[in-house]
Amino acid sequence: MPQNHQGSPLLACPDEVLLLIIRQLTPHDLSTICRVSKELRRVAEPSLYAEIRLDWDPSLRHPIGPLLRTVVHRPELARATHRVILSKSFEWSSYRAQTLKILVSTVDLEAPVSFVASAPVSHRNVWLEALRDGAVDAFVAVFLCHTPNLTHLVIEGEYFRESRFLGFVLRSAIGRSPESGLRVGFEHLESVKLEPSYDIYRARNNTADVLPVFYLPSIRHIYAAIDNPASFAWPLSGEPPSPPHLQSLDLRYIREPFLGPLLSVAAHLRSLHWQWLYTPDIQDEFHTPSIDLTQVAAALLNVGDILEDLTLTAIGDTGGDPDYPTLTMRGSLRPLSRFGRLKRLAVPFALLMGFVRDFSQRLQDFLPSSLEYLCITDHLYVYDQYEWEDDDILFFIQPWLETYQASTPHLRGVTLFFVELSGYNQNCKNEFLRLCARVGVPGKITDQLADVHVF
Repeated sequence: MPQNHQGSPLLACPDEVLLLIIRQLTPHDLSTICRVSKELRRVAEPSLYAEIRLDWDPSLRHPIGPLLRTVVHRPELARATHRVILSKSFEWSSYRAQTLKILVSTVDLEAPVSFVASAPVSHRNVWLEALRDGAVDAFVAVFLCHTPNLTHLVIEGEYFRESRFLGFVLRSAIGRSPESGLRVGFEHLESVKLEPSYDIYRARNNTADVLPVFYLPSIRHIYAAIDNPASFAWPLSGEPPSPPHLQSLDLRYIREPFLGPLLSVAAHLRSLHWQWLYTPDIQDEFHTPSIDLTQVAAALLNVGDILEDLTLTAIGDTGGDPDYPTLTMRGSLRPLSRFGRLKRLAVPFALLMGFVRDFSQRLQDFLPSSLEYLCITDHLYVYDQYEWEDDDILFFIQPWLETYQASTPHLRGVTLFFVELSGYNQNCKNEFLRLCARVGVPGKITDQLADVHVF
């Protein structure tokens, strides 16, 4: 065994063994290891930078300043970064009225300012001004320009309140950008999450800043809160994306008219979660208290032959008013019954059966024969237009389950999700579980949101 390793058996280990040990350590422990010796730092430092996770705390000197200083001067560490998570850290109510600026020292400002000052971009002066003003988006954009080997990217909460400069970088990454001469590559990026905390003060509209993600060559999973544009247009005019590996989409904010264009390019999609949202705080011509199920069904038909997992959720609030607004609904989700590969479905009871009590319908008429798992939720139950009682849901479930082999012969489980479990009649709970046991299909009643997202 080699000697003279400052008395440490650890230093005598081959790099391969050291890496096996190092990869089990927490970021804090990795940081400590890097300060032990130059040799350990050489091996451990790339693992320390493999995942960058920054939480938001406006009261402190922001860590993105020292981070940028490091990656600009040591690009090999930036190339070692595969995962970036820029995350919210506290609740909406505690920050919604704050001016979101980060505290960065003069020394930490030098590296990003130097980079932008020499960048071949037409918006250089605007970017420099934003950096000096402490704009979060401006710093995040500089950082992403230095991480060419990213596989996973999460930007959420306060970090995604504004997206202007992020949009510049993403549009540069897809090959052609009228605003930027940057050569940014995200060839390895597989998973992206872009979601602001709900905040009426945040900048809008982010659509043009998010859509470039659909062009990334390795993209597999997209989770994005996308605002409703005045008119929908893909970033490359006349060239919609065709992502060859895109398997799952989780779409928020975007409303019915634009769901179709997004799904029309997802030729290999397997999993979809779309969240219908209405709040009076968001005002645009498409954000109305009307649910157009005809448009929803037409959009879903773009992926009806390939989709295996579908979750639909519906959320509304009062926008600070004492009463919920009046919701209307038109159309039907009956085309779901034609989805030939759909195995898992989570859907609000109101979106299947409407708001008005109508016992002439049958649950099985909405379900595809390929279905294996069904989750029915009580989303939108707080609205006055919701007429259904607890017993009514069981009224539809019972005849379907008693003959499920005829309509859904592959069924393997049924879940009922209720926002307020205490409001659901205990007799109905017991009857539902007895029914499931009698027909041999596992049943569950829950108020855990994770159980709704069935894929």
